[in-house]
Amino acid sequence: MNKATLYIINTSRFFGDFTPIVPYMALFFIQHNISVSQISLLFLLWALSILVFEIPTGMLADKVNRKTILIASRVLKLCCFAVWLAWPSFAGFAVGFILWGIATALDSGAFQAFLYDHLHDHNARKLFCRPTNNFCIRNIHRTFNKHVWN
Repeated sequence: MNKATLYIINTSRFFGDFTPIVPYMALFFIQHNISVSQISLLFLLWALSILVFEIPTGMLADKVNRKTILIASRVLKLCCFAVWLAWPSFAGFAVGFILWGIATALDSGAFQAFLYDHLHDHNARKLFCRPTNNFCIRNIHRTFNKHVWN
């Protein structure tokens, strides 16, 4: 894997997953006269939008270039925040959370598939499977020991 591709992948993951607004979202909503129950509904809407769009976006990711899907995911997430700033009401926040949910659903499998395909093209599939499998096995082992033996 060349350095340019590695840089693009790492930068995309950093800016896509690093959202410092998350701890302050509830405060931001309260500042815009959104009640606690409405905030709960917004977070529910966010989770439901991810759930609803997971399969359709997965099918789309199989048909469209994965880089395009990943870029669309980042653009939709950016649109979420733009909608929040332009339309700071319950409806605006709801639309923004739906956009963020679609962005999350687009990104969920497309990135792993993109990474696997890229490593496969460079005869380095082992690099993808090894950390994933070791991480899963360690977590299962720790969970089992923690809950069964203690």
